[in-house]
Amino acid sequence: SEDSRKLIEADLVYTGGLRPLELIEKRIALGKRTYYVTERWFKPINVMGVNLPGKLRLVVPSYRRMARRMVKMLNNSLCKCLAIGPWARKDMQSLGVRPEQIWDWGYYVESGKWKVKSEKLGAESVDRTLSNGESTLRVLWVGRLLKLKRVDTIIRAVGDCAKVKQSGSLPKMILDIYGIGPEEGRLKKLAVKYGDVIQFHPPVSIDEVRKLMREHDVYVLASDAYEGWGAVVNEALEEGMRVIGTFEAGASAAMLPKERLFHSGDYKALASLLEKECKGELPPCSIGDWTAEKAAKRLVESMRGNA
Repeated sequence: SEDSRKLIEADLVYTGGLRPLELIEKRIALGKRTYYVTERWFKPINVMGVNLPGKLRLVVPSYRRMARRMVKMLNNSLCKCLAIGPWARKDMQSLGVRPEQIWDWGYYVESGKWKVKSEKLGAESVDRTLSNGESTLRVLWVGRLLKLKRVDTIIRAVGDCAKVKQSGSLPKMILDIYGIGPEEGRLKKLAVKYGDVIQFHPPVSIDEVRKLMREHDVYVLASDAYEGWGAVVNEALEEGMRVIGTFEAGASAAMLPKERLFHSGDYKALASLLEKECKGELPPCSIGDWTAEKAAKRLVESMRGNA
């Protein structure tokens, strides 16, 4: 409850998901700090299959009043806005939240067990960096088979790479897809023409996902703008994988070099990136500062006035 005495009187409250306007106002009145964590407010609005700008939500008077109220609080020196990805930052700034009030933030996952591959990324040709020691590039995707995940883009890109590769110039490429969902039937029909290059598997546990990541070479996040973050990118980087992702998804846009990004749905651009990955032509990628440990340290330091 927002009326909880502990929430109102705590030295610092880290809150997200809901928009606890009453709580934040009460805490400001008491001189207490509040950090508001948010994904983007203006994800596209899908109307009969057409994506409309998310900012149209401001046409609703009640939404507009709520937004103005929130912005006023987030611009108070006692508050910070922790934006989950660059698109969330852009949305909050467009509302009027001052840049100095916004932290670049994300979701954080358990640390990885595989650190060797991450030191080699982008530095050598794929022939010397493949995790399985064979001339096969193993591409991985894991999750719910939903339309917003755009797994069809990965299937087309890997399939095209497999069809056009010249003998000896690139390693064999295989895509392993783990998961089920409403898109499963359509995706399997799409994959038929590529033969055994595309492999579908049942869902696995979180622990098994990490194991799969250590057994594969490249993870692709192909999600569109409806993907607020995409913590699977954190997990893949923690396990030392090379990662390719979209400009539209929060995690890939925040953590990956722009040379590793493509626009959602552009399978030809993804195929080109996969070919470059095979040749060692893409820059390195790693978890860097996007760890739970460093995020926690930043929160503690902010309480001491150092952030």
